[in-house]
This record gives sequence, structure tokens and C-alpha cells, in this order.
Amino acid sequence: MQSERWCDPRAKLLSGAAWEQHKIPVCRSLNLSTDFDEQFRYLSAKLENTYQDVLKRLPKNDAVEIVKNNKGKDRIKLSRLEKIDEPDSLKILKDKVDKLMPRIDFPELLLETNRMSDFTDECSHISDNNSRVSGIEVSLCAVIMADACNIGLEPLINEDSPQLTRNRLSWVQQNSLARTVYHGRRGEIHEKYREGQEDQLNVLGLATNAIVLWNTVYMQAALDHLRTQGEVIKEEDEARLSPLGRKHINFLGHFSFMLPQDVIEGQLRPLNMGLNHQTVVV
Repeated sequence: MQSERWCDPRAKLLSGAAWEQHKIPVCRSLNLSTDFDEQFRYLSAKLENTYQDVLKRLPKNDAVEIVKNNKGKDRIKLSRLEKIDEPDSLKILKDKVDKLMPRIDFPELLLETNRMSDFTDECSHISDNNSRVSGIEVSLCAVIMADACNIGLEPLINEDSPQLTRNRLSWVQQNSLARTVYHGRRGEIHEKYREGQEDQLNVLGLATNAIVLWNTVYMQAALDHLRTQGEVIKEEDEARLSPLGRKHINFLGHFSFMLPQDVIEGQLRPLNMGLNHQTVVV
């Protein structure tokens, strides 16, 4: 049986009429030029410049060595990264910021992130006919939710909402270039075909970016609030805060695709003020 891992990747490339049919939408979605020579010159120059830069810094890079392997051939040996301990001030800051983060359902996070960035505007129809359907951003976020959380469309279908009907979601899933945060199946990707895996990874990247953007905005709001309360925040501690936290995000069980009116109007949702459910409007 031919190995997917070791086969010639060029065998998977589109060619001829199939490539000409999909060339424009694929290049547009990847932000690439359709002119091969132009793209090749750009990538070649970028690779050469990077190579020369690394080569120039190699003699002074204590983390890299060129050593011989057991067959006498040169190989690169990288030193291990040393763990950087967290000072108590950073641990305290992380705890305070985490507690201030608003609790939110993942569908609302996607919709709010779209309000911030309009990312669904970049989700082109695969026929590249620039079609735009009313309320398509809700449908796209629902499909992203379905694939990202590995739950399928069924829990999200709402025949009373035009944006969430079975026909609408099926159409969006089948015809959008953007097609995953897997909670099931031990985090493994279980599409049978490589093309399906690529779609899942695309949505995984999109969903992760949405979480990072939303977290970044609200972490900044939390830091601003702490400063107004007289907190002294060290620059080096702030730089080590991570926007990948997820404890405040609910991925399952509640699938409302409606934003609060103040968020629709461009405001941020209130910060969470702890167990007594007090809130701070930002």
C-alpha cells in the first residue's frame, strides 16, 4: 500500500483543466499571486535571504552545533531550552487576569470576533461568484463551531432561524472555502481522506485565531481595569501572559448565536468580578 507520508507530494497537485478551474479562488484564499514566475522569484529570494542570515549568525550561536552522526555525516544539534521560572508577581497577575475574563459560549465568541475583524468576509464561496447571503456570518460561525468542536451540524440546526436551518448550514459547509478545537475522540482528527483533514486543520487554525484575538482584547481590558485600581504591573510579567486560556470558554451544551445588544453596538462585555458575580463595564 502506498504510504501517504513518503509518497511524492507533487502527485497530489492539481493540473490541467482542474487547476485552471480552481486556480483563482485557491490563490486568492492563500494570498498568493497567480503568476508562477513572480511567486517563485519572491519565495526563492526569501529563502536565500533567510539562509544567508542564519549562516551569518551561526558561528556566534551557542545553541547550535554541527556534529557527526554514527555514520560520519554532519547533522545539526540544538541545545535544550532552559525552563524560565515564573516569579510570584507573574503568578499573581495571571490569576487576577484569569478571574476577570468574562465567561462566554464559543458561538458568541466566534460572532464577537467576527464583529471585531470581519473574518467571515474572507470566506469565499468555492465557485468564486462573490455571492453573499443575508446573515451568512451566523451560518459560517455555526459551521466553524460544528467542525471545530467535532459535534457536527445536528446540535446547531434551528429551523426557526433562517441562518441555522439544515439546508442553509449544509450549503455553507459544502460550498465555503473555510470549512476544527476538537474535544472528542481524544483530540484526534478522524477524517478518512487527506482533503478532509486539510479542511479540519484550516478550521482549527481559524477557531484558534478567534480565541487568541478575543482573549487578547479582554486581557487588555482586564489589565486596564487592574491599573485603574492602583495595581502596579511589571512590563516583563505582562509580556509573558498567554492569550491561549480557555477555562472561561464554554464549548458544549449551549449553542446560542445571538450577541448582547451592547456588544452589537461595539462595546465590550463586562468583566467578571468573581464569585459574587459583580461586573465591571469596559
